[in-house]
Amino acid sequence: MAVAFNIPLVRDDLVGHGSGYKVRELVSTEYLATKVTDAWMGLRSGGPENIFGSFDTLFSLISHFPSVNSEVRARGWKAIVGVSSDLLRELTSILSKSSSPGDRQKWQIILKMTVYLLVQFIGCFEMQATQAPITTGATTKGRKGKKKTAASAGGEMSWDTQRGEGLRVLLQICQLDLPQLWETPVVEVEFVNLVTECCYKLLENPASTKDKDVRDSIFHLLGIFIQNYSHALGASLKIVQLLQHIGEHLATPMAIAMELFVKEFNGKVVVTEAIREITRMDGSELGRDTSSSRALGIFLIETAERVPAVILPSISILLPLLDEEAYGMRNAVLSTMCEISLQVLSQPGGDLSQRNTRDQFLDKLEEHIHDVHAFVRSKCLQLWLKLCNGKVIPLSRQQTLLDLTIGRLQDKSAFVRRSAVQLLTAMLRGNPFAAKLSIDELKQQETREKKRLLDLEQAANSKESDDAPVMLPERQWEVMSSDVEKNLVEAMDKMKISIGDDGSEGEEEKEEEEGEESGDDTMHADADVLRMDQQLDFLFDPECEKNAERVIEEMTQSLSSGKIREACCLLVRAHQTWPDMDAFDWSSSSPLPGEGEESSGTQSKVLRIAIEKLRTVFLAACSDQDGNVQVDLEELIARTGEQCAQGAMSAISAEQLTKQAMIVKYLADAVIFSEKMQNAIPILCQLLGSKSTTDIMEAVEFFVAAHQFGLAAASQGVRKMIMLMWSSEENVKTAAVEAYRRLYLQPMDINGHRVKSFNATIANNLIQLTSDMTLGEVTSLEALIMEWMKSNSLPVGVLNVLWDKVSGKSSSVSVNDSRVALLLLAMAAGHEPAIVRNNLDILIEHTLTPNSAGNVDCTKVSNACQALVKLVPVAKRKGTFAKPMRYPAAHKIFQCLHSILVSSVNECACDGWISMAEHAVSAIYALAEQPDHLSGRILNAISTQVVGAALDGLESPNASQLDFSLGAPLAESSQREDDSSESLLTKETLASTKLLQCSSLGLARFTAFAGHVALKQLVHLEYSLLNELKRRRLQKEGDEEEKKAAAKNDVDKSVSPGLELSKSSFSTAAEATTAEEEMGLSGATADDAEAEAIRRVCDGQLVCGERAMLSRVRPLLVYICTNPAMFPDTRLQTAAALTLSKFMLVSADVCEEHLRLFFTVMEKSPEAVIRANSIIAAGDLTFRFPNLIEPWTPNLYARLRDTSAHVRKHTVMVLTHLILNDMVKVKGQISEMALCLEDENEQISNLAKLFFMELARKGNAIYNILPDIISRLSDVKVGVDAKAFRQIMKYLFSFIQKDRQCESLVEKLCHRFRSMTVERQYRDLSFCLSLLSYSEKGIRRLMENFGCFQNKLASSEVFSDFMSIINKTRKALKADQKVVVDELESKLVECHDKAAQDEETAVKASSHSSKSAAAAAASNKSTVLKEVQEPDGTTPRVPPASSKTRRTQRRTVRRASDNVHESPLASHRKPAQTRAATGNNSSPEITRKPKSSRRRVLVLSSEDDEDFDVTGVDDELVENIDPGLKRLSLADTPSTKA
Repeated sequence: MAVAFNIPLVRDDLVGHGSGYKVRELVSTEYLATKVTDAWMGLRSGGPENIFGSFDTLFSLISHFPSVNSEVRARGWKAIVGVSSDLLRELTSILSKSSSPGDRQKWQIILKMTVYLLVQFIGCFEMQATQAPITTGATTKGRKGKKKTAASAGGEMSWDTQRGEGLRVLLQICQLDLPQLWETPVVEVEFVNLVTECCYKLLENPASTKDKDVRDSIFHLLGIFIQNYSHALGASLKIVQLLQHIGEHLATPMAIAMELFVKEFNGKVVVTEAIREITRMDGSELGRDTSSSRALGIFLIETAERVPAVILPSISILLPLLDEEAYGMRNAVLSTMCEISLQVLSQPGGDLSQRNTRDQFLDKLEEHIHDVHAFVRSKCLQLWLKLCNGKVIPLSRQQTLLDLTIGRLQDKSAFVRRSAVQLLTAMLRGNPFAAKLSIDELKQQETREKKRLLDLEQAANSKESDDAPVMLPERQWEVMSSDVEKNLVEAMDKMKISIGDDGSEGEEEKEEEEGEESGDDTMHADADVLRMDQQLDFLFDPECEKNAERVIEEMTQSLSSGKIREACCLLVRAHQTWPDMDAFDWSSSSPLPGEGEESSGTQSKVLRIAIEKLRTVFLAACSDQDGNVQVDLEELIARTGEQCAQGAMSAISAEQLTKQAMIVKYLADAVIFSEKMQNAIPILCQLLGSKSTTDIMEAVEFFVAAHQFGLAAASQGVRKMIMLMWSSEENVKTAAVEAYRRLYLQPMDINGHRVKSFNATIANNLIQLTSDMTLGEVTSLEALIMEWMKSNSLPVGVLNVLWDKVSGKSSSVSVNDSRVALLLLAMAAGHEPAIVRNNLDILIEHTLTPNSAGNVDCTKVSNACQALVKLVPVAKRKGTFAKPMRYPAAHKIFQCLHSILVSSVNECACDGWISMAEHAVSAIYALAEQPDHLSGRILNAISTQVVGAALDGLESPNASQLDFSLGAPLAESSQREDDSSESLLTKETLASTKLLQCSSLGLARFTAFAGHVALKQLVHLEYSLLNELKRRRLQKEGDEEEKKAAAKNDVDKSVSPGLELSKSSFSTAAEATTAEEEMGLSGATADDAEAEAIRRVCDGQLVCGERAMLSRVRPLLVYICTNPAMFPDTRLQTAAALTLSKFMLVSADVCEEHLRLFFTVMEKSPEAVIRANSIIAAGDLTFRFPNLIEPWTPNLYARLRDTSAHVRKHTVMVLTHLILNDMVKVKGQISEMALCLEDENEQISNLAKLFFMELARKGNAIYNILPDIISRLSDVKVGVDAKAFRQIMKYLFSFIQKDRQCESLVEKLCHRFRSMTVERQYRDLSFCLSLLSYSEKGIRRLMENFGCFQNKLASSEVFSDFMSIINKTRKALKADQKVVVDELESKLVECHDKAAQDEETAVKASSHSSKSAAAAAASNKSTVLKEVQEPDGTTPRVPPASSKTRRTQRRTVRRASDNVHESPLASHRKPAQTRAATGNNSSPEITRKPKSSRRRVLVLSSEDDEDFDVTGVDDELVENIDPGLKRLSLADTPSTKA
């Protein structure tokens, strides 16, 4: 008989001597290889029974496993796997037939020994794999030094592949009926633990869970032991421990295991016990250990997704986790509720209890939308999104959920906002109301349906009575049915009546339950029912059936009066009393009225029968015309069929009323839903400007859905989305492009199909989008269309439709549609100029030609000019210059523009003339040859029209007297020999009163045209002309290089072998001549010379040359700007001021000459538009002439306090541009920008915030300017109120994030306390200190500078600010760092208390002095002399007071000292020399005592407010005198300075 083998708890327990099988001695490692080979051969030949002889060898291999080479390990592994496979075959045969107890015990020992060795080998290999590479072989090096494992190099085994094989064998063994091998059919615990511990150990390695075969083998092993060997409790505990300590990688695999246990191994108890074990954990510990809580949370969520029905019974023990600190566990419980509600409680066929449970779960989900943790709020919204997509949210909760979601749109967390927008979008897309949610249409439809419902009710009620309309009985019962069902179920539960689906009924056994209390909502109703039962208790006598009629009467009265709960209780009790009576019999097998095969399955048969009994009673009572409710029992039963017949007769009207009421309710809910969605749109528009990319992208997705569903306010968001084209985030820009493509380039009908007139619909959509756009939005739209053109998203057919609208071919095309179509074509031509080039004739004919009435459409001409500008070719690469494409000056385009501009200059009907003229000038300079000549002729013609029409006796100037080139040196051919020509606008003309007779409108247009010509001429010279010169030079240099290369090749061919020296000499000379060109000096020199020549022309000749036409306009501009009273027209003043700024932009000389006039106009002009234009022009002037504008910088900042919000807005934008581009130095005036943070105009405030946000990105800019801003804004003279100051500081200090900056600011602000004398100032300083974040070093800085603010702690606000620093820092620092905080706190409290005591003493002293003054006044004494006693007891004589008198209510006592400080009484003390001069030598001389001596301070108080003098008072003593007191009391003070 074999020796018993006991599975040891520790491996070493098998070594030694004792009972049972023991390994006497381990095999030495020297002989282990041979022994293992022998054991392998023995097991192969002898089978499993040879394990007794090989066990010691294999056990020795396991013991020496780390020191044995891989080959021996592999051989031992093959041996144990082979014998395990043989054992599997033997056990299969043995267990299939009966065997003797001895054989079973032998094979039991063989099984335990084999499985023990197999498990030990798996454990050793697994440990080796987790410590080093996953293969068992040693590491070698390949050819290129790359590391290779021995397994891959030498063909040895890989543990990754062998792990699955070993587990597969072990699983097959455990699947056998192993309990047959034991005498009692119970496998010993040690064997179960041996295998399961191996499984859990494998799960700790992530590689095991990633391999599906290995993972499945492990889980099936555990499932077998759970099902057959009572391992459920142990498995649940171990799984929870692994999740808690190992990590998140086990969460999903364990959830998969739970699903396997439940579905294949009947392991529901494992899930329940695991949940119970999780709830027993310490909540505070889970809150600290986020890894454990996250792993457990994921496990719960994944398990709930797979087996929600199993978790439902255990949900009650999970609910307390919602109150725990660990947010991950709250998320897990809420997710579990969501999955159960989605998969279990919302399925068709659910009963009332399931719906109640679902409602409770949804209540929890609603409650935690306002959770304190952002991750929980976000998760909760995501769960609602999941429910919304699953279409299981009850309609009754739609409105509440919508309100909660809209509230989260302004959450401080970006995660929550993103989830809220996603949920809103899903609710909109999945709304149960309509495909179009236009509020106006829904309200109109609701009104119509309400009227129809009222008509139906009146028609139905008029058949029975002429009284006030009463709802039909059937309709009343429909309304009551839900309450009847609910109360009937509660009554049955209370009476212990089963309402099972099988139709059987019976009473459950009564169980005594302690501690149960009814809910608050039913307490009063239950009390009423109890009183009713006590009153009618005598009726329920089973022997007296006549009382049943009385019960029916009570039921009828209860239903008629709306007491449904009482009627239900009476019916249930009557059923218990008379169960066989027809009126109360619920077991009838006869079909119910209206019940067929398709009857609702949501109610049990018993419940439906009970409801029908109540319905019968209610309808019988309503049918009694006399109002008599005395109904005979048999008559009632007999009348049931009759009532059903009557109900069928009125079924049509009742059904119509019900349907119509449902329609009205549906439309009302749809209107409310649409209105709430509309209210959320302004918040979503704000999210389009959020810093968070997710906010923007989710808001874009919402507006796409809102536009598709027809929300009227969605157009606001769609219009605002266009600005996202300038986003620096590429994904945001892409999302905007895609959103507009879906909205406007993919028109679909209501069924989601492509519309028939596809191209026309797209064109109309684009025209509708472009209409009423601002200039900024139009620019953004152009960028959008450019993107569409690049991706070929805009169909060619759409462009053809737009050209048809421009040419008037399309029917019923409005003038505005034609204008917008032309603008859209101009935008598209920016990417493809051929769009305009191929249709140039259409453009000229239909846009640049006046209509039949001779009227000019200025907007259409402007758009046409924009389209013409797109014909200019653009360089494909940076640094290259495209050859200009220019038309001759006689081209029809320019003839039309000349005619339009000159003929319409005096027409008042042309509202957009100036804009048209600017675009026309831009087109001329972009396309015309010699544009300066053409512009000069137009300018001359306009001046003739404007000025010549008003001056009757003035002849038209001769063309030969004018220089149309605008600048003489640029066109030598245009120079004239006669330089004596007089200006068209001479001084005499300006001084003439006839100039005042000119049209103000014409003068305004003339000056505006001249200004834009000057600006475009500047651009033409400095950009177009200069680039053309460069292009020509580069082309010339390229041609010369080609010639040189060709010449060099010719020389090479002509040089003979004997003339190598000559060739070398020629090459050297050529290299010398081209050295300068190779270095690029020649080109750079030429560029500089050309640029300098152009600069000289601009400065000296373009607008101030003697023969330049523009210089003749300048005196007119100055005259108009300096004489606003003579030219009061706002349009003229605006145009003149703007044109003057453009002239200044051209020439530095003109700029310097007129700067004073320019800034005078900017500051004193009464028109806000002129001041706004001037500030914009000042920004351009600063870029062009920074040195000239720099002294006037304060004038720019002064516009930040302009009375007009329009001017302030433009000033903020200009200064932002200048400062961020380093054109204006950031000085003390930056505090004016900070004031704009609290501007009453929200747009200005947002611009200021944007400025500081961008400024914060420029290194330490905010940190550098912050002290100056604090000083200026805290000054009471500036006039910033405390609330605005604090708001500004909160925003600015949010940019101070670095610890070093905080520490430095602490020191700087503390030092400023010394110079602060006004309480408001040091209150502001303390508030600023409280805004900083403090580290340990920061607190030490406060300690080091404690003396700076020590005397300011008397203020309660200052003390409160410092205490807030203490409280905030104490939470952030570690325990060992809080010593400094405690020390600082003690000093703060001590100083504050001392200051409070000093203040109390001062108040008492003041009160005492007041009483003394009153006593002195009563005795008519003008001066009271108080004694100054020296330490030696002598009393010095006090000189008489000065004869001068000052009648003041209060004297200011100033402090004086010998060197720096001045004593408050120094002005009243007479030195010894002064006393001698005035004859007061008789008074004894007071000698100064040492500083350590103490004195009695004696002060004179004068009741007549006369000057007084004090002698013998040390300067040091005055430091103890409070200058705020009128009279100072006697004080014993030290003479030593503090």
